[in-house]
Amino acid sequence: MAKIFQGDSTSSSKIVFTFDGKYVYQGDSTSSSKRIYTWDGKHIFQGDSTSSSKIMYTWDGKYLYQGDSTSSSKRLYTWDGKYFYQGDSSSSSKRIYTFDGKHLYQGDSTSSSRIMYTFDSPVPPAGHIQQVVLANSPVSQEVLNVLNSMNIPNGIKNQINNAQTGVSAMTYLNNEISFASTERNSLIDERIRLFLNDTLIQNPLDSIAIILKEEKREIRKKQLCDTYIGKGDTVKATETRDTLALEYGYNNYVKMADVQLEVFSLPSSCFAVITDPNIKQEVEYVAYDPNDRINAVRGEALLAVAFDSLFLANIEPLEPIGSGLRMGQNNLEQQKVSAKESSLSIYPNPSDGGIVNLEIKGDELLNNVSLEIYTITGQLVASYSFSGENRMVTINTNKLIPGVYFVKLFSNTQLIETKKLLINN
Repeated sequence: MAKIFQGDSTSSSKIVFTFDGKYVYQGDSTSSSKRIYTWDGKHIFQGDSTSSSKIMYTWDGKYLYQGDSTSSSKRLYTWDGKYFYQGDSSSSSKRIYTFDGKHLYQGDSTSSSRIMYTFDSPVPPAGHIQQVVLANSPVSQEVLNVLNSMNIPNGIKNQINNAQTGVSAMTYLNNEISFASTERNSLIDERIRLFLNDTLIQNPLDSIAIILKEEKREIRKKQLCDTYIGKGDTVKATETRDTLALEYGYNNYVKMADVQLEVFSLPSSCFAVITDPNIKQEVEYVAYDPNDRINAVRGEALLAVAFDSLFLANIEPLEPIGSGLRMGQNNLEQQKVSAKESSLSIYPNPSDGGIVNLEIKGDELLNNVSLEIYTITGQLVASYSFSGENRMVTINTNKLIPGVYFVKLFSNTQLIETKKLLINN
């Protein structure tokens, strides 16, 4: 129990505050009715409360801030282990208090006439301090400043100062824990890989889910959600998705999980991405986020698959006739369109920059032909119309941002074919 006295005195009549490690009491008392401040190791609260609305000051070991903030504009005092400075400064002209481990002095002075408060707190024996500090050396400069200001035998101080080299036992232990954690994660990844590659296991995702359910890290919970989606277990996938959203917020991963769960029950997820503007917009938002490339790649991949169909074929189901099967009768013209060779040629593709040729080949039935080039997010970047026999255009890809583009061939405003153009740099 620490006592704080008014002036240079340790008389009980001069006790102004009592501190028990958590609460600051008015006078020489530990009654709950006398609690005027609460301390949680970082914040000083007004009264007997740890509500954020009651935060008066924030302390980070060097600066005392006004309110619940660590903004440099909110720094009231700076502490260097001996002096308190006004504001965000360590200039000698800004020293407003001096502390020697027992007395708090006004200004830059250790004169007895300048003593404002005397601190009488239980101090561990010097040998105990020595053992604790040596076990955790090297320590910070702030800790050394406090130790050097304490009334500790010079021999112990010298031994502590000489030990401030190398790596502390605590740092070494933390490094060992970090290494063990990394090794454990590598082994988990290896187990998952073995299950996925084992052709004798009928449902490897079941075993992978059992492994991941015991993990607490965010990345493992995401993998568990992906596993449930891959299994088609929408109930557990939704539960895991809700847990991720609650713990880590509605981030890009959760948005992509929502899209996957939404289109899971649909006949064609790619068709839903193309035709549903809400789904398409959600995927584009993730794919276009420059600050989250991991999930952006997921979004880009889904867009690329959705928009990279060579032909929009009209296919009828097989219908039983007696003991055999017959194909439904497509329109003859549609059959020709589905069976024909590609009319659009792009070369070189992929392109490393420079000239790329877009050529429409061989089909005289195509009239009023045009080409349109779109980004992966659906933005039109170029369009070309053709007449007569000349059906080739040369474009300079140096004017385009590297990435995936879609080249669409139209005839009489009807989409005939779509091909992907990849520009590397």
